[in-house]
Amino acid sequence: MGGKKPTGPVRKFGAGAQVVETDYTRDQSTDYLISDQQRLMRDQDDQLDVLGASILRTKEIAIGIGNEADEHLALLDDIDGKVDKVNPRLKNTIRRVDRIEKKSSTKILWLIICFLFLALIVLAGLAIYL
Repeated sequence: MGGKKPTGPVRKFGAGAQVVETDYTRDQSTDYLISDQQRLMRDQDDQLDVLGASILRTKEIAIGIGNEADEHLALLDDIDGKVDKVNPRLKNTIRRVDRIEKKSSTKILWLIICFLFLALIVLAGLAIYL
């Protein structure tokens, strides 16, 4: 269209519209071309209906995924709050375990073993002496 004049036979549809003839349209009547165009438009409408149903289903799935994500986010927030409450308790317990571990070091156990060994020697000496 941009300034080019159509070549070949020209049909007029509507107010002054010009359409270039093709090999397909050249041997067809205007009534046939109109009914063929209407059939094509019905086919396109049917395909658009199928596409629309598919898009609607995709939208429903996306909404479901969004709702599920919101539920999981709420659960994660709840867990996060509980972890924040437990974390100081856990640190306190770890400090207590460290303190107990330091108190019960092996040095004290070796000292007790040595003391008991000396006591055994003293008792053995007393038993022999008496």
